[in-house]
Amino acid sequence: MFSILMICTAAYIFGIMISPEVSLTTTFLLAGCMLAAGLLVMLVSGRKNPVLFLVVIFAVLGSIRCYSAFENRLYYEFPNKYVTVTGTIDSTPMKGSGEYKYRYTLRADTVSYLGNAYSVNSKIKLSSKKRLDFGDKVQASGFLNEIKGKNNETDFDYSVYYNSLGIKNYLTAFEIKKCGRDIRYTPTYLAGMIKSAIYNNIEANYSGDDAALLYAVILGDKSHFSTECRTRLLRTGIMHTIFSPYVHIMLLTMLAGLLCGNNRNRREFLLLCLLMVYALFNSSSPTIIKSAFIGAIVILRKKIAGFSNKADVLAAVMLAMTLIDPLLCFNGGFVMSAVSTLLIYLTYEPLYARLSPFLNKIFFGIKKLSSGVVLWIILTLGTLPLGAYYFNGISLYSMLYAPLLIPFTALLLLLSPALFLFPGIGAALPFLRHAGDLSAYVLKTAPAFIEKLPFYYIMLGKPEILEIITFYLVWWIVIRILRGKFRSSTTYALGVTACAFVLCLTLDFSVNSLDIYFVNVGQGDGAVLHTDAGETILIDGGGSADYQKDYDIGERVYLPYLIAHGFTHVNTAVISHFHKDHAEGIIAAAENLRVDNLVMPDAMPDSIYRQKLEEIAQRRGINIQYVSEGDELNFNSGLVMKILAPDSAQLSGADENDTSIVAELHYGDFTALFTGDSSDSVNDSYAKDIDLLKVSHHGSETANGADFVNHVSPKYAVISVGTENTYGLPNKSVLKRYMNEGAQILRTDLLGDIHFKVSRSGEMKYSSFRGR
Repeated sequence: MFSILMICTAAYIFGIMISPEVSLTTTFLLAGCMLAAGLLVMLVSGRKNPVLFLVVIFAVLGSIRCYSAFENRLYYEFPNKYVTVTGTIDSTPMKGSGEYKYRYTLRADTVSYLGNAYSVNSKIKLSSKKRLDFGDKVQASGFLNEIKGKNNETDFDYSVYYNSLGIKNYLTAFEIKKCGRDIRYTPTYLAGMIKSAIYNNIEANYSGDDAALLYAVILGDKSHFSTECRTRLLRTGIMHTIFSPYVHIMLLTMLAGLLCGNNRNRREFLLLCLLMVYALFNSSSPTIIKSAFIGAIVILRKKIAGFSNKADVLAAVMLAMTLIDPLLCFNGGFVMSAVSTLLIYLTYEPLYARLSPFLNKIFFGIKKLSSGVVLWIILTLGTLPLGAYYFNGISLYSMLYAPLLIPFTALLLLLSPALFLFPGIGAALPFLRHAGDLSAYVLKTAPAFIEKLPFYYIMLGKPEILEIITFYLVWWIVIRILRGKFRSSTTYALGVTACAFVLCLTLDFSVNSLDIYFVNVGQGDGAVLHTDAGETILIDGGGSADYQKDYDIGERVYLPYLIAHGFTHVNTAVISHFHKDHAEGIIAAAENLRVDNLVMPDAMPDSIYRQKLEEIAQRRGINIQYVSEGDELNFNSGLVMKILAPDSAQLSGADENDTSIVAELHYGDFTALFTGDSSDSVNDSYAKDIDLLKVSHHGSETANGADFVNHVSPKYAVISVGTENTYGLPNKSVLKRYMNEGAQILRTDLLGDIHFKVSRSGEMKYSSFRGR
C-alpha cells in the first residue's frame, strides 16, 4: 500500500514535526540508537532491509531542515536596533487599525546602521502611516524586531506563519519616504502588478467586508475580514469555499478544453502551462502550489509512463515543497489539504464499493450523487481531528452546500478581469457588474441561512497528538477491513497498537484534584477552574487594549482556549467588575457557550459591559446572581467560594476598581484568593498565609501595599499582565515585596498560560506554556 517514497516523505515530515519539541542533540542520539538497533537486527536475521535506514536518515534531515528554517541572521546582526531599511514593497497593503495602519511585505536590499550600509536579501513585515503600492521603492527607519511566536496555547503562531513566507522580522516605520519605482521584467513582478491593479480597483469601489470578500475570492487574501465576519465564514465553512484551488483548477481545465477542443495533446500542454502560471500568480499560497503541482505532475507522468500513481505524486510534491519550506508542516490549511487528498486516494475506492449498492438505490442510480455522499463521509469524518486541532470545530454541512456556492465563486472569478483589471469593460457593460455584485451578495449572505440549520457548526476540544494518531490508526484498520485484509498480521498489530493508545488516553488521574488555568489574555485577567466533578468556573475573561479596537481578545483568545480544552459547558462565570480587560472574555463565553450562572457585583449600572451581559443572559436564559461581602457559593466537588468584597460602601463608591469581587476559594486544605482590581486595604476576613494569590490589578503599587502582601503571604503569586505594557506593570516595588515574603512569582507575560493542579491535601504542581 505504501511505497518507499511515501515512507521516506512521512519520515521527513515526522522529523520536522518533532523538532520544536526535541533538541537536535536528542534527535541525533535517537537516530544513532535506531541505526544501531537496525544493524543488530540485520546481523542476527541475515536480512538486508534498507527501509529503516532511509526512515532514520529522512527523519534527521527533516529536523535539521526545520532548525535551519528558523535561523534569523538579520535579527542577530541588528537586534532591536534603530535601522534604516531600503527595499521594495512586495505586496498589496493590509489595512488595520491604529496610527501605523498600513502593513506590507518589504523586500529589503540594504540595511543602514550607525552610518554603515549592509547588503541584505530578506523580507520584512513593514507597518506604516503611509499608503504605498506594490513595486514602490522606499526607505524606512525604525526598530528591527523579531516576529514573536505564540503567546498562549491556542494563540495563532505568527512566527511560524511568517517564517513559512520567508518573513522573520518586522519594522514599524517612524520615518518613511518613497524613492521611486522598482520595475522588474519577471513573471512574479507582472503577477504582483496585476494583483495590485485589482486590489486598487476593489478598494476604490468597495469597503469593509464587501471589499474583504472580493480580496478573498479574487486574490486569495483573507486577512481583511472583520472579526465577526471571519468567525461566521469559518464556522459555516464558507471560508474554504470562497477561494478554493479545486475550483480554480476546474476552471483552468474547462478553459483548456474550450481552446483546444478534442486535441488531447494540445489540451494537456495548455493545461500544464496554465497550472504553472496559476502557481506563479499565487506563489504565497502553499495549498495552491501543492494543488497545481499535483495536477502538473499527474499530466507529465501520464505522458511519460502512460499511468500515474496519485499517492506517489502527492508524496513527491509534499517532499519537494517541505524541502523548500519545512514550516509548511505547521500550516493548518496545507496539512488538511494534503491529508484530505491522501484520505480520498486510500478510502474512496473500497468505501464506494461497499456503499454504492445502497446509495444507488436511494439516488435512483445517479452515480455522481452516490460518489458525492462517499466523498462527504470521507472528508467530514476523516478531517474531524484536524478540524478540532486547528479550528476547534467542524462545519457539518460544508461539503453539501459547497456545490451550490461554487458556481457563484467561479462566476465572480471569471468576471474579475472585466470588473477590476479592465474596469472600463464593466462600466460599458453594466450587466457584468450586476452579475458580479449578485455573486458577492450570495456568498456574503449565505452564512445567515446556514446558521439556521441545526448543528451547522460543532465545537470540539483540541485533541492531543496521541488522540489524532489513534484516530488515523483506527481509520487505517477500517480501510484494511474494507479491502478484505481483516485477518492479516498487520491488521492485528495495528489493532493492538490502537487499543494500547486508547488505554493510555482513557486513564484518568484527576480524582480529588482541582485544575486552575490562568490564560494569557495580555493586559487583563482571565482564569478557569475545573473540578474533579466536571464543574467549570470562569473568573474574568480578559479584554482588548483601547488601541486594539478591531481585535477582541475575548473572541480571539479566551473563547478558543475554552473550546480547545473542552470547557463548552460553564457552570458559573464570575466577572469581578465591569472593565473591558476583565469582561470581554465572559461576554464571548456567554454568547457562544452553554453558561448556567453569571456572578457579578451590583455596581456600575451604566457600564456597556454590564448591560451587554444582562442582555445576553435574558436572551439565552442565563441566571444572574449579584453578590457582595458575606455571600458564599458551594459546588458539588466541595469547592467553596467565599465572597469577601465588595461591601455596600465599595459598591456605591467612586473607585470602580474597588467594586471588584474578591473571592476566597477553599478546596480541602488548599486556599486561593482572586482579587480582581481591588485596592490593597487589608480585610481581617482575608485568610493568612494562603497557597495561591491572583495578584490584584496586574501588580500595581496601589493594589499591593506592604501590609496586604505581609497579611496574605502567598506561596505562589500569579500576575496576569501584558508584555511590554504601557503602564509599566508589574511595579518593581511590588515584585520585591512578594519576593521578600517568599512567594514564587509567576507572570503570564513571561510564561504564557499557567496551569496549576491542586489536591485536596493542598499539594500543588504547576506548568506553563513557555515551560520556564
